[in-house]
Amino acid sequence: MAGFWTDPTGWIPNRFKMLSGGYETFLVRSICEALPENGVFVDIGANVGYISRQIARRFPNARVFAFEPNPRIYPILQKNLKAFPRCEPFHVGLGAKEGSLEFFHSQESCVGSFVPEYTRQHPSNQHQGPIAKSQVQVTTGDAALARVGSIDVMKLDVEGYEPEVLRGMAKLLATGTIKTLFFEFCPIAQKMAHSQPAEILNQLIRSGYAIYELEGETAGAWISAENVPALVARLGERGYTTLRASLNPAAQ
Repeated sequence: MAGFWTDPTGWIPNRFKMLSGGYETFLVRSICEALPENGVFVDIGANVGYISRQIARRFPNARVFAFEPNPRIYPILQKNLKAFPRCEPFHVGLGAKEGSLEFFHSQESCVGSFVPEYTRQHPSNQHQGPIAKSQVQVTTGDAALARVGSIDVMKLDVEGYEPEVLRGMAKLLATGTIKTLFFEFCPIAQKMAHSQPAEILNQLIRSGYAIYELEGETAGAWISAENVPALVARLGERGYTTLRASLNPAAQ
């Protein structure tokens, strides 16, 4: 993509995919299918802004809100969204309460998290020197997104911190403000954050969302409350998948 900046220390294959527009194509396609032409897209864990920029290019009338706490990555996110006036980047993390938290990241990779154990064990951070940490501001989704109104699509990718993010947007979930949510589900990341892997799924189901798998051989499969344990067991200690949570019309 012309004018797009990648993290110079990021994994080279992913950088090439971003520059050629071939990174996470299934997720970009799914977001585009769910987003109205003049809709609202919220990107939590925006990283360098690849997905936010893709959405901004394809939906010039949509509003895009991109959140990234990583102090090394945020300046790249700003540059990548600068040309899109309806995009707003925020250098803040989302969590369960307002304040400041330590954010952990390697000096040689853009993969970082509020979960130190997950950051340390991530393959892209191994053998890259000591893990660094930065103090960053954190707010809740309820506070940060109160003025946005209805959110058509949200993407959530925060490396194990998802339960805390969802706890901080309890009002948005209870009022059906978020219509569709795409998120990466990784049981080991949840465990390293001292959460039960099923917690995030059960919370969304209780809030009136229907959850579906988005990739792999089981793409399109419905994840009911009864088969959440089977999904967790199938993914095991190393697996992960991307899920879509859509608000049931009856829950609105």
